[in-house]
Amino acid sequence: MTVRGIVAVVAAVHIAGATAREALAQSAQPFSVQASLLAASQKIGKSAISGFGFEGQLRYTPLSLWSLGVGVQYSAHSSGDESIDITGVFLEPRYAVDIGSDRFAPYLAGRLAFLRESATLFQDPQSPTVLLEVSSNGSAFGAGAGLLIRGSARVNIDIGAAFVSQAFGDASSQGTTFEFARFTGYVAKAGVSIGFGSR
Repeated sequence: MTVRGIVAVVAAVHIAGATAREALAQSAQPFSVQASLLAASQKIGKSAISGFGFEGQLRYTPLSLWSLGVGVQYSAHSSGDESIDITGVFLEPRYAVDIGSDRFAPYLAGRLAFLRESATLFQDPQSPTVLLEVSSNGSAFGAGAGLLIRGSARVNIDIGAAFVSQAFGDASSQGTTFEFARFTGYVAKAGVSIGFGSR
């Protein structure tokens, strides 16, 4: 590549970076930590049960409309005497949509999670007398959208939701096998992120 070509590439990257910087004023720092309240659905028997919990994540935002978050999640779901607790780790790539605002930024996001469920379920749903404790691993993937609201130079509010397809492996206890069929549910969150680092 010639010197002129190198200069052209550097200039293009600088212009793109400046545009991204203006479009993503809510992500002025390269790193951020976020804590959120979480709502999610989980199937108990044939019913989808909403539950609540929390989510925490670390996010890297380069000078780009893209960013990547990694985090942990927990939610608890109950239906009568039956319950399922979900814990897991997730990846969340995100694409911010430039609407020309330095206060608001809608975004599109994907989600890939590796989960573990710990459940207390009736041995026989037709005769709900004996409760058994089981656990198994699973996964979830999906996509959604959200809105970032700039609170200050380093603090932002994040509100988002995603539809996810998830399933867990079969689990056994005292000769009874529980099957967890794949189903599509939701994950919604509202939280605060704090940026750190400098560019």
